[in-house]
Amino acid sequence: MMMGSLTEKKVLSISIGKQSRLLTVRNKIRTVLDHLEIPRREQNRLIIALSELMRNTIQYAKSGELTLSAVQEGSTWSIAFVLSDKGPGIAHLDEILQGAYRFAPGRGFGIASAKRLLDEFEMQTVLGKGTKACGRMEVGHLHAQGLDEGRMERLHETLAQQPDIEELVTSLREKEQLIEQLNNELNVTNEGIIALYREIDEKNVELSRANQMKSSFLASMSHELRTPLNSILALSQILLDRIDGDLSGEQEKQVTMIQDSGERLLQLINDILDLSRIEAGKVRIEKMWIDLRKVAQEAITSMEPLAKKKGLTLRFVAPDSLPQVFADEARVRQILLNLLSNAVKFTPAGSILVSLALPMKEDREIAVSVQDTGIGIAQKNLVYIFEPFHQIDNTPARKYGGTGLGLSISKQLVELLGGRIWANSSVREGSTFTFTLPMAKTGVGAKFQE
Repeated sequence: MMMGSLTEKKVLSISIGKQSRLLTVRNKIRTVLDHLEIPRREQNRLIIALSELMRNTIQYAKSGELTLSAVQEGSTWSIAFVLSDKGPGIAHLDEILQGAYRFAPGRGFGIASAKRLLDEFEMQTVLGKGTKACGRMEVGHLHAQGLDEGRMERLHETLAQQPDIEELVTSLREKEQLIEQLNNELNVTNEGIIALYREIDEKNVELSRANQMKSSFLASMSHELRTPLNSILALSQILLDRIDGDLSGEQEKQVTMIQDSGERLLQLINDILDLSRIEAGKVRIEKMWIDLRKVAQEAITSMEPLAKKKGLTLRFVAPDSLPQVFADEARVRQILLNLLSNAVKFTPAGSILVSLALPMKEDREIAVSVQDTGIGIAQKNLVYIFEPFHQIDNTPARKYGGTGLGLSISKQLVELLGGRIWANSSVREGSTFTFTLPMAKTGVGAKFQE
């Protein structure tokens, strides 16, 4: 060394090459200075000075070698360095060091700046053979135990494992480019999805408009059909009542057929009218506190003649104490009649049980079930039974009659009332249809339209 040091220990020796590698070299220098616990302010001064000198070396000599040493002189510690290259040498070096020579941007300015940051600095050059720069910077503190052989070995292992920052930067840039490319592709895809959603929305609007037109048409046609049909039913009843004279046996049979067919047709029209009103959002729901037991008994009473005609037993089970339910009485009765009508229709023999069940603990719903011993429904068909017209193409429907609209109407009415409906069934063992009604807390006697 240029100074008469008492103790000197090499702490770093590294090759410098491409300009881009300066980041990696600076990081290794920083690691060494951190290891020796040198204050950050002094670290920054030394690193800035070395960066200027290394940049000159790379620019003019392409490559070089850098060595850092910890030097103790008395009680004073300093970091010394040697930076050498085998480049073409530096012309006018003395003038440069004195700040009297001005180059094109580059070498002259960097060397002078580095000199000002260091406590000692020397630079020698031989044209055609290379340049050597030496310097030293005193440090206010240095962790001398960090110079122990064992700790220095671990430091060098750490340096060897440090990633090459330039490679990381290159990899990061490649990933940024990939992300940008993916973002561009995603934007294109999003634009396609947005266009698709816009098309779907337009189709939905068209479909909704067409559906409303269909519902309006069905409602209108149902009214137009029901009026003359009621006249036919009234006139046939007059004939059966012998108001205009007696009928022969054959005439009575034919008029009865007219009336039966008319009643079935009226039921179909009524179902279509109900369905079209629901789908058009025109159904009226008027809620108030109702006695569910009374509504269920009335529905059962209405169905008893049909059940008795087929030899079926109709039973009713309900808890002794049953709270009132906040619902639309007419719609609840309609739902029950639909379920009872189906039960009677599809039960050749046996019984039908209507039951009411109180809510379980924190549930706020009352369950109403209609259980029969009829022909049952195959499991694969249970998911379809609440769809409109589902029974029309079904063999049982053709045998037992019916439109397949009753369950669909019941489901939609139950949902309008805020409840749920489902079915359990086994072929030849019967079916159980259950629907729930929510128990409202307030609004006793209230009446509103949804």
